[in-house]
Amino acid sequence: MFRKLLAFLLVWFSLNCNPGGWAQTTPATSSTGTGTGQWALLIGVNDYPGEIQDLRFARDDARALKELLLTSAGFKAERVRLLTDDSLGPDRATKQNILAALDGLAPRVQPNDQLIVFLAGHGVVRGI
Repeated sequence: MFRKLLAFLLVWFSLNCNPGGWAQTTPATSSTGTGTGQWALLIGVNDYPGEIQDLRFARDDARALKELLLTSAGFKAERVRLLTDDSLGPDRATKQNILAALDGLAPRVQPNDQLIVFLAGHGVVRGI
């Protein structure tokens, strides 16, 4: 229940907060000292088990959005997290790693920060 509430709040904040900059362990501060920041959690999943149709470009879409955020939108690399189903370890897009990434964002995202949560994939859920 806590994680569902957290996910809802993160999406709500992303829609209702003003743009602004993400440090790994401390809240970000902009040049004006307002504490505004930009954060992104990007997820790309191509391959699905069983009879669910695999996708061809979901991982590429997530990677392309990361590149765009870094090169054109002024996001800092340490504030953009990319999870894909072809990555290894904590960067692999598994349910556990996605929830852990959301849990890790909660203490870092501050009021007036901008948060993007992007999922390229089917979004199919089986028995939570």
